Amino acid sequence: MKMIQNYKINHKINICFNLIILVSLLIFSNAFAQQEVREQNTTHHNMVNNKIYIFVSFSMPDSALKSYFLESNKIGAVLVMRGLKNNSFLDTKAKTDQLGISINIDPELFTKYQITSVPVIVIDNHQGKVKKLAGHIALNDALQIMQEEPM
Repeated sequence: MKMIQNYKINHKINICFNLIILVSLLIFSNAFAQQEVREQNTTHHNMVNNKIYIFVSFSMPDSALKSYFLESNKIGAVLVMRGLKNNSFLDTKAKTDQLGISINIDPELFTKYQITSVPVIVIDNHQGKVKKLAGHIALNDALQIMQEEPM
């Protein structure tokens, strides 16, 4: 009888201990997730007053164009292309509709920021300070890297 009571007590202690561990893990993971969100919001908040351009081309994979478009919408960045697909408004419209993206066509921005290949992400604070990062990289990662360097 005493052995059964000891077993029940030990079992209850184990359940309580496991519950404490589980609650601690949930608290820790929630705190970690909140810190991650704060860091992302800080990055995006610091970029609000800046203009963010993502220079792209139809020569890039469709998946890359879609990804940049979706990411750019979250922070108000703009996809920019130098010109039309096949020098045709109809071809350009058909391709953007097929991909479900919107773009700005602005060859002057390519000249202004000296863009010779794509993709390139540009941050312009409109006070003469510009940051550029070339190469295919996720927009959030690019913004993190660019934020670490002063304007």
